[in-house]
Amino acid sequence: MRTISKLARAGLLVSALLYLNGCRMPATPDDLINPPEISLSINKWDDIQNVLPVGAQIVPQTIGQGNGITFGDLDGDGIDEALIVYKENPLHGQMLKAAVLKQKSAQWQIVWDAKGFGYGLDYSEIADVNRDGMQEVVLGWSLGKAGTGMDVYVWRNGTLVLESK
Repeated sequence: MRTISKLARAGLLVSALLYLNGCRMPATPDDLINPPEISLSINKWDDIQNVLPVGAQIVPQTIGQGNGITFGDLDGDGIDEALIVYKENPLHGQMLKAAVLKQKSAQWQIVWDAKGFGYGLDYSEIADVNRDGMQEVVLGWSLGKAGTGMDVYVWRNGTLVLESK
């Protein structure tokens, strides 16, 4: 009876493992595309919706996968604030607005808001864009034929202030 060399045994073992695991067909693009997920619990989502004016509709951003709500610590207290862009009075000529909400006593409250510019929201984020260690609010607006515009707000003296250009 012949003995099988170590090399041949290793080759058989690798072949068996490859055969048993098999090669699978890669997923199709349709299988990989999923709708954006809202990372909020239903109760938290309802709490935020209830703070907005009656009839307001949250505006998702058109670049990336933002759903119109972004979280980040703007004031440096270690607790995230919520940045929301929404349409107010969508039935009577839409007005875009941006608002920052802060949790106080387990309730969301608007601590800052501003009228938006343009026809839609291209981008919204809370990030440290000027690398000073504090996060800023970045809003990219769609201005129609005029192109796009971007506003950067910094947290100063308990509110957001438009960063001068």
